[in-house]
Amino acid sequence: MEKFCFLCGKKGTRLKDGYCLECYKKKTKLVDVPKNINLVACKKCELYRIKNDWKKASIEQIILNNVKDLEKNVKIKLIKKGKSWEITATKGKDEVHKVDTTVRTMICPVCARKFCDYYEATIQIRGEFNDKIMNFIIDLMLHDERKDPKSFFSSSDVSGGIDIKFGNKKSAISISETVKRKFDCRVTKSFKLVTMRDGQNVYRDVICIRFI
Repeated sequence: MEKFCFLCGKKGTRLKDGYCLECYKKKTKLVDVPKNINLVACKKCELYRIKNDWKKASIEQIILNNVKDLEKNVKIKLIKKGKSWEITATKGKDEVHKVDTTVRTMICPVCARKFCDYYEATIQIRGEFNDKIMNFIIDLMLHDERKDPKSFFSSSDVSGGIDIKFGNKKSAISISETVKRKFDCRVTKSFKLVTMRDGQNVYRDVICIRFI
């Protein structure tokens, strides 16, 4: 018995999954796209919550990450259409999808800590330091903050030097160790009791870097 296309009935042609190649292209989808994507963004820093974590991303990146390729080597084009987005998938044909997005805003945990003056460690800069040293320290802090938003910091001039507050004590410890290897200085560490949580004492790291 001669095989034929399930859709158009064409005979004597190459079939794929029971369809001629022309009908197969019409029948099969290139990509799988959700109709709606609900987003949560921080109204302070504009990070997006992605899988229970807060990350820097654009709406375009998030939408594309939600597009599932059903075929290999599919080209994707994304265009803003009012409050919706139009996704065009191309591979031998153009397949158009519409995605609606909603953005809900809130304050992420990192920004909540910043505005509540939360910090885990303090580096005290003391002694004979100069702009070269401070620029080196600032570069380290900015590098850590770019890698991890929880590594935020704030500084203030105090009698005898500069105090730098860190949202992430791992960043403070790492920076103090790097500075110690780079410059002639003495590093001392202590701990300050700040509160109790669930019956346990909570301490804040205090790291003093004294340049000689």
